[in-house]
Amino acid sequence: MKSFSVNIIIRVALLLLTMSGLAFIFGRMELFFNHIILVTLLIFQVYELIRYVHRTNRELAKLLLSIRNNDFTVSFNTMKQDRQFRELHDAFREIMHAYQDVKIEKEAQYEYLRLIVRHIKVGIISVKGQDEIALMNQPALDTLQTGTYHYWHNL
Repeated sequence: MKSFSVNIIIRVALLLLTMSGLAFIFGRMELFFNHIILVTLLIFQVYELIRYVHRTNRELAKLLLSIRNNDFTVSFNTMKQDRQFRELHDAFREIMHAYQDVKIEKEAQYEYLRLIVRHIKVGIISVKGQDEIALMNQPALDTLQTGTYHYWHNL
């Protein structure tokens, strides 16, 4: 992220330099074409600064949306990026892999819990929220003399 900050500082410094040059020659009609060149350069620099910052924001939003949606297929292309974006994408990939590992571990623990509950001889029903049945083993189904339901109010 250091290089991102340095890049922003350089861009802002160039903007200030261009604006200073424009202010220095402002009002001199003999330098009319220099006005046009400096204004065009100023517009281009502002556009590039905004594009540069938005690119970072888009990548961050992409990461956060993929985490929110549990989408681990999102990739960050580092082949054609600058060094600072390559570092950012490497960090994003590390976060995605760590989050994916945690999710896999959580799913494995849940499957292990289901296996244990399935082999217990006592009826067990786990209710999630108000009425959603999260977990029910066979002895519970036998005791209730019912089939598999997903909601408590259906029993």
